[in-house]
Amino acid sequence: MFGQNDEFLSILQMAKEGNCVCQISVAEDYYNGRRGVQKDYKKSLEWFNKALNNKDFATIKPNFQAEVYTYMGHIYCFGRGVPKNYKEAVKWYKLGSDRDDEYSTTNLAYCYENGYGVKKDMKKANELYLKAANLGYSMAMSSLGYNYFHGIGTEIDYEKAVYWYRKAADLGYMDAQNNLAKCYYDGKGVEKNDGQAKLWWTYAARQGQAKAIDNLDLVKDVKMPANPLPAPELAQTGKSSIDSNIPKNTKENRNLFAVIIGNEKYQNEVDVPFAENDARIFKEYVNKTLGAPEKQIKYISNGTLNGIRMAIRWLSQAMDICEGQGQIIFYYAGHGIPDEADKSAYLLPVDGIGSDPESAYSLDRLYKEFGQMKAKRVSVFLDACFSGAKREGGMMASARGVAIKVKAAPPQGKMIIFTAAQGDETAYPYQKEGHGMFTYFLLKKIRESKGNIRWGELSDYVSSEVKRCSFIENNKMQTPTINASKTFGNNWRNETFN
Repeated sequence: MFGQNDEFLSILQMAKEGNCVCQISVAEDYYNGRRGVQKDYKKSLEWFNKALNNKDFATIKPNFQAEVYTYMGHIYCFGRGVPKNYKEAVKWYKLGSDRDDEYSTTNLAYCYENGYGVKKDMKKANELYLKAANLGYSMAMSSLGYNYFHGIGTEIDYEKAVYWYRKAADLGYMDAQNNLAKCYYDGKGVEKNDGQAKLWWTYAARQGQAKAIDNLDLVKDVKMPANPLPAPELAQTGKSSIDSNIPKNTKENRNLFAVIIGNEKYQNEVDVPFAENDARIFKEYVNKTLGAPEKQIKYISNGTLNGIRMAIRWLSQAMDICEGQGQIIFYYAGHGIPDEADKSAYLLPVDGIGSDPESAYSLDRLYKEFGQMKAKRVSVFLDACFSGAKREGGMMASARGVAIKVKAAPPQGKMIIFTAAQGDETAYPYQKEGHGMFTYFLLKKIRESKGNIRWGELSDYVSSEVKRCSFIENNKMQTPTINASKTFGNNWRNETFN
């Protein structure tokens, strides 16, 4: 049963009042069937056109413009709500490609490859596939590898084919994994290695790649190589796909400061699985993808109460020197605890005691301190639960026998808070990925979007994926929440990292 939710209705009202970004959001909601609305391509096109005709469209960020152009290309290329019109699709894909959108660029290459809406031109197609591949899109990498292997629009070059197959395979693209395995099996572009062939066919087969499933019969008696380390196979190696190939932002954000804390090894409580890895990889994304200079990131592994206090003081000083233009990212993975008396929530330092809130750092206090800082925006990410539960399930030794439903500390100033779980739920680990479940999906989306994503999209994705994964993996609910200061109103959904 579909029913437009309050959030959609609020955005719809602002769209009707002429807010360009909200018009785009409404169009995307109708296109994807989200936020309680049924898919309706005609309504989607209507709202995209309103956004395109809005005088403010030219002022929004180029990546948002490219997103609209890509949707418009899809609408006409696939005949969604309108008759197919490849020439019209090519027009929109070109606009998206001009703004370095990898999806528009790849689809434009496909049009040139097949003569859809343009004269067939394989040289031009390969140029566009190369552009999209360099933008990090695995499908384009795989297509480029295929064309080098078969000499389509270029000379046959098996080594270049293997190079691009491998880059796409490392990103988990199953067709590239299958083709890379065949290169190893045939010894084309790479030294023949049946063990590597079996490894990559296994990865592709696990994703359901039909040819790979059949090809495994060719190497059924071959031993798998020792210590395989490709990015997609995480359960085997202990390394997550989000830990490698982290997108790099060429622009440095001189006004972005971050405190990142991973509390795993507790002196008086059970450890928190993967918390140090969560914080370490989150730091890499803040530096490489979001552009915070290394010296503007304070990374704390197993932070004490005084260590956390000093880090917050450092942020306050940083905001003073930024003169109102500073932005803060605060990330915490570790134990949270409740005050059983008033149901308030606390971050637990590694030297803290779970039954003693005075040894912990109050979220009320933390948010009040952030609210007093001269920050343009404060983004808080908490991969913790505050009910007295352990990350891996069950209760902390210091907690009473039942989980406590804490009251949410209100955000202050210009603050947006992402929390891994609500109420008395547990923030679970994602064992096969070596991360907290919340952190894994958070970073996965940041990686896919290269950091160019609105808060609303990030919230929708993380909430949906964590709920689904927790139910499947743990048969328990985990519901990430987001809470924004009243300062933002409903516009928080359109905020970005930049």
